[in-house]
This record gives sequence, structure tokens and C-alpha cells, in this order.
Amino acid sequence: MNKNAYKWSGLANSKAVSVVEKDGKASLTLKTRSQNKPGKATKTVGLRKGQVKGNAAIKKHLSGNFYRRDLERAALARFTALAKAKSGRKAINKKTRRGRK
Repeated sequence: MNKNAYKWSGLANSKAVSVVEKDGKASLTLKTRSQNKPGKATKTVGLRKGQVKGNAAIKKHLSGNFYRRDLERAALARFTALAKAKSGRKAINKKTRRGRK
């Protein structure tokens, strides 16, 4: 989760969460229990269907499955920040004063 603390460490905890963006697509990565099989050590879930469905997917995988409910708010904040950065700012039209014609 981009923080340097024991709580977020993937090495210190048996369950860890990561929300990253790669090639314009956000994904949720969860650490699984298969430590002896590096290919199956992580589970990646795509979050490509927009803000509302992405938030629902994060809640489902973290709180719904009793995975790491304490990291849910941080994962939602990270996904929201990635979505805002991807969408960019909209151009605001500067209003002009209307005087007499």
C-alpha cells in the first residue's frame, strides 16, 4: 500500500494487499498461502469496470472474504487516487462578462 510499516508489509504478514495500475488498468493483488509455489503465491483481480464496481470488488475481496478488513479503507483510497489520476482534469470554460451589445 506504498507505506513502510509492519502493518502493510507483505514479508511480515501472511496476508497482504496491493492496489497498482499497470498499462492503464488497475488491479488488486492478494497474497495467498501457497508459499512453496511462487507462481501461485499471489492472486490478482482486475478492477477495470469503473469506480463503483471497482470499489465493490475491493470490499468483496477484503471484507466479504474476511481477508484483511483493516486494509479496506487504505485500498479504497489508493484505488480512488489511481482513478482520479487516470481521469485527469476537465477543462473549465472561463465565463465571460456580458455587457451591453
